[in-house]
Amino acid sequence: MNRQDRFRAAVAGEPLDWVPRTCWAHYMTETLGGAEHARRHIVYQDEYDWDILKVVNDFHYPFPENVETIRGPADMERFRRADMSEYLFAEELDCLRILRAHYGPDLPIVFTTFDPWRQIVRRAGMASIPVLKAHREETLRMLRAVGDSMCTFMGALRDAGCDGIFFSVNSGNQPGSPLYADDETYATFMRDFEIEMLEAMEGMVRFIHVHGAPVSLERFTDYPVDVFSVSDWLKGNPTLAELRDATGKAVIGGIDESRIADMTPDELRAQIADTLASHDRGLILSPGCTIPIWTPAHLLRILADTGA
Repeated sequence: MNRQDRFRAAVAGEPLDWVPRTCWAHYMTETLGGAEHARRHIVYQDEYDWDILKVVNDFHYPFPENVETIRGPADMERFRRADMSEYLFAEELDCLRILRAHYGPDLPIVFTTFDPWRQIVRRAGMASIPVLKAHREETLRMLRAVGDSMCTFMGALRDAGCDGIFFSVNSGNQPGSPLYADDETYATFMRDFEIEMLEAMEGMVRFIHVHGAPVSLERFTDYPVDVFSVSDWLKGNPTLAELRDATGKAVIGGIDESRIADMTPDELRAQIADTLASHDRGLILSPGCTIPIWTPAHLLRILADTGA
């Protein structure tokens, strides 16, 4: 099997010669542009030779000029559908094109992104959430502009040679989490926009990462996705086996991202062995979420060498 064959077989739950693996960290490249973003991914990929190159999202959604956060309806009303020449989109697309040209067609490339609600909150700050909820119609118009922009971006990523989208959402967080969304907030501001983005990803492999802990999967049973992801070692979250049983889909994970930087080699090898022993197919081996950038190289080599 080549890497694309292995990737597609894992997603489809078909027999594998070995389980594909990947791992990712953030590189703080937002102000450095797409070419530097690509260069840092290439250094990391070439060092560890992952089966799948997962491109992290270190860029933020482009707010209108002089809008630094969301303080009220006046800020919301300034949002319009964004052009792909905006910095976020142009630089990320430049990164994708550089990576595809560098590696050719054989290496699967998966891009990371977020739903429209998270795109806003991620840049505006958590304190903006009550403001968004208090101005329903203005918030919906803003989310429509962001959602339309993100759907266009999904098509542009596909055209740039992207194989899959790792779609991170916070709408599965349960009460007690600062990111918890009650049923009304979810139904009003999240669900439709999330599904629209997933539909715009058609033709690429669709991963959904239900971010946070503890999370519930109830809201995602009818989402058009191919692979499920949670931080499967975090308290209150389903294990990978439970995730696969609940969704009937392929899963990605198996390594505790909250502890990997402090593990002994034997601890990491034991986690890898336990994960591989419990999944005969339909698995991509990885941490449950982003690892600390300071994770020691000798541990990453253990994870990267698993399939060799």
